[in-house]
Amino acid sequence: IEYRFQIWGQWVTLLAKRDLIGIDHNYGERRFFMDHKTCQSLENPLLDLDEQVLTYAMIENLVHPERPVNFAFWNMLRKVLRTTRSTPPYYDRVQLEISKTMLRNHWNKTVGVIGDIIETRKKLDLSTDHRQACYPSVSSRCNWGCQFRQVCPLFDDDSYPEDMLQTLYTKSQPYSRYERKGELVP
Repeated sequence: IEYRFQIWGQWVTLLAKRDLIGIDHNYGERRFFMDHKTCQSLENPLLDLDEQVLTYAMIENLVHPERPVNFAFWNMLRKVLRTTRSTPPYYDRVQLEISKTMLRNHWNKTVGVIGDIIETRKKLDLSTDHRQACYPSVSSRCNWGCQFRQVCPLFDDDSYPEDMLQTLYTKSQPYSRYERKGELVP
């Protein structure tokens, strides 16, 4: 699903690829999302802060305000071989109620992030040094969650990071996962 709008004179398209959308007939035709996740542990203290399903609900409610999404489920499956030494549980389902206030506040944060992206892009288009326009924010995630960990420090050295990028990585179309019937969503 997509929602197109204008911010600061620029058109922006929010895209969401939902795993499943459904209707709970037991409680007044309430609409929900279900997102499937694989994880190392079923204990995620940050799950209630995860913005993915809020973004899905926000876009869905902007496109179809007459049929709002009211809650979401995370289906979580542990990445573990079920051997005699492994310990259950192997899966869990967590529910998140979604209120109008949550969606309004998420919209405000989303508009703020988009504004930051537009400003950063303007700076880069004006040849502002990337270290000033979009400076790195180093965290422990750099070590385990960033595919550019090897090349990132090279940008602060004269070690030819562009050569390493070309050697290690393949360019791809970031929107290809949103293709539909051979048509690429802009």
